[in-house]
Amino acid sequence: MKKWSISPSQIANAEEDFDILVVDEAHRLRQRKNLTQYGQHDNNNAKMGLGQDGTELDWILRRSKHCILLYDQDQTVKPTDVPAEKF
Repeated sequence: MKKWSISPSQIANAEEDFDILVVDEAHRLRQRKNLTQYGQHDNNNAKMGLGQDGTELDWILRRSKHCILLYDQDQTVKPTDVPAEKF
């Protein structure tokens, strides 16, 4: 995929894994909690064998050989945000 900016869902659905992913605002990656569209999240988790507990962080870790996560714990404010201990 030859784009500079893609969503976690696009990462989950890409045809190939990535050599490296740089994630800005990683504290905004979501988990399955208070999401408005559970279906898409659940489908992406099922494709990766993650069950309902999978997060967008899990998708990135599974689909990349290396990743750089830019994370600010003080900006984690929503219930959908992946908890700090997952990082």
